[in-house]
Amino acid sequence: MRFKEEHSSFFEPTAVQPDPDIMLEVVEKFFAYAMMSHRWEDQEPLHTAQRSCRTSAVTAKERGFRWAWSDTCCIDKNSTSELQKSIISMFKWYRNSDLTIVYLCDVADSSAEALRDSVWFKRGWTLQELIAPARLLFFQKDWSLLKTSDDLPLDNYKESLPFRNWQRMSWAAHRKTTEIEDIAYCLMGIFDVHFPVMYRRGG
Repeated sequence: MRFKEEHSSFFEPTAVQPDPDIMLEVVEKFFAYAMMSHRWEDQEPLHTAQRSCRTSAVTAKERGFRWAWSDTCCIDKNSTSELQKSIISMFKWYRNSDLTIVYLCDVADSSAEALRDSVWFKRGWTLQELIAPARLLFFQKDWSLLKTSDDLPLDNYKESLPFRNWQRMSWAAHRKTTEIEDIAYCLMGIFDVHFPVMYRRGG
């Protein structure tokens, strides 16, 4: 509805058929979205998570985006089917985003050591959030801009090169996940494979 309101000329009965390339450009610009990436702390208070989501949304809006996505508020984790669909689609969502906003809650200064030691670079799920997006902005604890993806040596990860499976596996070798199954699930998009998501029950 908002798209139709802002581009009403496309929908007038007497409107000239727009050029397909121009129409595609308009649609892509309108629906461009930003993703949020953040390693949630154990026992993190709900109000802290909500504040991080709001700040990331404001950050996205300041950069011209109408839409922002965060797994904290955009995935119903009580729904098995929605959770499975989201896990399978996550890499693609990050790949198709125009910007990924990375919040490093454990980085309090701009030193290279603080950045290198951030837990964000040691978790399984954040690997695809590093590899998939075309553009990333890294923010430190106080939400001041720390780095952009252009500042980091990411060529070793980008898929313009024909990486072998053992190389992809090596990226995750020292990363950890809370659930043991997630070390496999978080690699599905990186290896471009899909399989059922089934967490262990008891025992």
